[in-house]
Amino acid sequence: MSVSPNFCLLISFMSFSVPEPIELEPEDPCDPDPCGRYAFCKNQNGYAACMCKEGYFGSPPNCRPECQINADCPNSLACIGEKCKNPCVGICGENAECYVKNHNAICKCLTGYIGDPFSYCKKKPEPPRDPCVPNPCGRNAIARVSGNRCICECESNFFGDPFVECKRECEYNRDCAITLACSNYKCVDPCANDICGINAQCRVQNHNAICSCIDGYFGDPFTRCDLRKLLPVCMRPKWHPKHDHSFSENPWTKLFFK
Repeated sequence: MSVSPNFCLLISFMSFSVPEPIELEPEDPCDPDPCGRYAFCKNQNGYAACMCKEGYFGSPPNCRPECQINADCPNSLACIGEKCKNPCVGICGENAECYVKNHNAICKCLTGYIGDPFSYCKKKPEPPRDPCVPNPCGRNAIARVSGNRCICECESNFFGDPFVECKRECEYNRDCAITLACSNYKCVDPCANDICGINAQCRVQNHNAICSCIDGYFGDPFTRCDLRKLLPVCMRPKWHPKHDHSFSENPWTKLFFK
């Protein structure tokens, strides 16, 4: 029996299995990463969508951190871990305070404390109490410390109660007794400095020195007084000046006639 060629072809076709189709995985647009450093890539419908990571700025692939050096931050902050932060946090010791100067933390002890501000500051010892503070002395008085007491004394040439007020002995003549005068703020005898001349005497009248020639002398009491000389009786004129008004008015008459 002869076999039809078509039948042989059918048998040949049926003896071989048909291979299953191969499924190819779609390409990942994020591999390799096209977004650059500080950015992440997201496959969005077969396309790469790039976005900067949280806390980073700019546009992919040029995302950048908040800072890389201190100069990238305000003067009051410092670049710490690529972030602008307060450099004072947790850096100073106990009883110390911190302030920022040109990105740097500077610690100092609180007012009234001393020590290492980066570790520990202790309270400054109280200074010895000054007994003259506040000043207990009065006007024109000087305060000085003696032991643990304050001594008040009047200034030079001042007198009075140093705890109330010190005054000069005098400022005007009326501040002194009537027989004294005020000189250099002191009550003194105005006749004490021999202000009168030779053969003259001094007396005080109402704070003023009055000079006069002693009895029997005449002249300038502030320079010199001389003995008064009388004419002998035989040389006196026969008339008496008291009978001659023109003669008696002559000042020299009194030198020769009494």
